[in-house]
Amino acid sequence: MSKAQMSMLTTIDYDETALAGLTKEERAVFLAMQQDELQHTLSGVDLQLSRYKINKDLCQFVDESGETIKELVGVIVYKDKVRGYWDRSADDNVPECSSIGGVTGTTRNGETRSCANCPYNQWGSAVDEKGEPMKGKACKEMRRIYLALKGTAVPIFVTLPPTSIGNFDKYISARVTKKITDLARETKITLASEKGGKFTYAVAQFALGEPVSPKDQLAYYELRKWAKAHADRTPVEVEDYDATAAETTQVDEDENPF
Repeated sequence: MSKAQMSMLTTIDYDETALAGLTKEERAVFLAMQQDELQHTLSGVDLQLSRYKINKDLCQFVDESGETIKELVGVIVYKDKVRGYWDRSADDNVPECSSIGGVTGTTRNGETRSCANCPYNQWGSAVDEKGEPMKGKACKEMRRIYLALKGTAVPIFVTLPPTSIGNFDKYISARVTKKITDLARETKITLASEKGGKFTYAVAQFALGEPVSPKDQLAYYELRKWAKAHADRTPVEVEDYDATAAETTQVDEDENPF
């Protein structure tokens, strides 16, 4: 881990208020100890970033400890498209084909195919439990967002299902129009309950947060490399698509892989 990354982690965990009780000499020793301790803690493990899920019934996010959060506030250090196609008749949750990056898919047998030309990525390719055609796509497009949250030492990630992609793309497009990069401002994410037919959705809503200082942007830039490495080695799972807690479903009949 680079010095910039370690500096960011130390800053997040130990701000000036927490160090107020130490003398100048003790503070220098403590911060040096923390950097050494971080390196020791990270050694010998392949760090797994925490996945936050969406509970559509509560319309809140849920972390891996089960704690619910109404709003996520942090800096988007990395984001990526992912795709997954699941066979309804399969006896497991392994995707028949998946893609990290959304350009090239890899089947469970190791074969590759172009996502743009794949028949499962065309509208009308989805089928219901009886094998009848539906208007949706058999292959589901999603977004993974890696956020450096306030009060956390490493980024977390949350996967947006198809119902939230439109809002996310509009938010990013509006930022780009104003020349606001991902690292320049915090992002606030909340969930709003929406209904479509007989189904209820928890749809992500996005808003700009506070500006990020140039110094912190440099540190978040280093964290991006770390998050990307995690994203590249994390396979697409059914949890990415059905990213809800307590076995709830936030997508409609045309977007349900099972």
